[in-house]
Amino acid sequence: MSVIDEKYLEDYPKTIFIESIENILKQMKKSIFKICTKKGTKGTGFFCKIPLLKENKFINTFMTNYHVIEEENEIEIKINNGKLLKKLNFKNNNKYSEQKQDIVIIEINEDFNDLIDYLELDNNVLNDNNINYIGNTIYTIHYPSSIEWDKVGVSFGILKHNFLDKDKEFDFNHYCATERGSSGSPIINSSNNKIIGIHKQSSINNGYNIGLFLSNSVKAFTKIYLEKNKNPSDSANKKINDKVDISSNFNNYTFKDISDNKKLKPHNISKKIINSKIVKFDDIIFIEERLKDINPKIKGISFYLVYRATEDGDKASDFHKKCDKIGPNIVIIKTIKGNIFGGFTFRNWEHLPRDIDSKKPNLGSASRDSNAFAFNINAKKIYNNAKPKEYAIWCNINYGPTFKNNLFQIFDHSLKKGGYCGKKEKSNFGGQMYDYEISGGEETYKVEELEAFEVKFIY
Repeated sequence: MSVIDEKYLEDYPKTIFIESIENILKQMKKSIFKICTKKGTKGTGFFCKIPLLKENKFINTFMTNYHVIEEENEIEIKINNGKLLKKLNFKNNNKYSEQKQDIVIIEINEDFNDLIDYLELDNNVLNDNNINYIGNTIYTIHYPSSIEWDKVGVSFGILKHNFLDKDKEFDFNHYCATERGSSGSPIINSSNNKIIGIHKQSSINNGYNIGLFLSNSVKAFTKIYLEKNKNPSDSANKKINDKVDISSNFNNYTFKDISDNKKLKPHNISKKIINSKIVKFDDIIFIEERLKDINPKIKGISFYLVYRATEDGDKASDFHKKCDKIGPNIVIIKTIKGNIFGGFTFRNWEHLPRDIDSKKPNLGSASRDSNAFAFNINAKKIYNNAKPKEYAIWCNINYGPTFKNNLFQIFDHSLKKGGYCGKKEKSNFGGQMYDYEISGGEETYKVEELEAFEVKFIY
């Protein structure tokens, strides 16, 4: 297995090293395969295990797009110079097939010994917290039909938009570069190498690629599985509810994270509580309301503390150690004069290095985020992103959180050196009436406390 290309669009920095891609391929090479059918249709598919929480077990499945296999009952999966790895016959297997959503999930009953590995679903898929993925770095591994059998495509990018498509034909746009043969490839969360969705096709209208979150499809497949395998003696053949809630026991279950072999337990979601030494929840109700404007399906929001400067250290490296790769987040700063302000972004604060051959200085990573905004808590004022096509945040290991263009910036050793604000006419965030308004009129300021929170959405 070798890498044919690393494709990026302009709003994702070219920062991935070959070594990191090879490590990913070693993890995934027994999970993602090229598909051939009797009709010659070619695409990509992957093996994934679905947790059946109430029974404390997993269902082994194979997933791809509907249009890749259509109604075929037998397919071939191939890898390694086109050599046939296995024929899959699933005529009598449990199957969820949906043409409009363009997805097929098939139960696998065979024992493949060591031929394959099963990927795992990301925790948020099971909890329906799909909005948490917006702005996250993702990647997909796929088999473009235009290249040789022994080549595989690896594309990194950003999960850009979440759509409320009334017909549920697709859920999101993404910037992973794909081509013919990529259909059915998994969309993978780069922070933990777990599956969040499936790639469908390139969008004709806007140039983005489109994909489907797996939440609803996994629930539908689980319902089919439970219906077929229910015990007739169970409470007088009690009917399974139309909505199968596979996440009901999720907070009591742990899963292995293949990226670092740690056991993860999802955060408990609490309403109207914020673990802060700077603010009370009543102080940030206006921020909660602004967050709900992002998606009308949001029913609740929780803030999970991940970093506090006075406890975790005030160096920039301390901030990045705690805050890189956490997804949607807010930072809150309190100055020694009592001014309280901060910002929200879907992007994480990871400093991504430049290409290994680049001779340019490594100045950090700038990221776009049309939903990013900043706020002043004293004045209860929101500063929305006024230039969504330009960069919203800047990530650098030598600095704390920075909202462009220097709306505010936190220095290394923040409790000693403080931070800086730029002039309002240079900022990418609108609503400022005068220079340095967000920090109470101070161009430079001393920091009393800095906190960062992961934002969890419930909908």
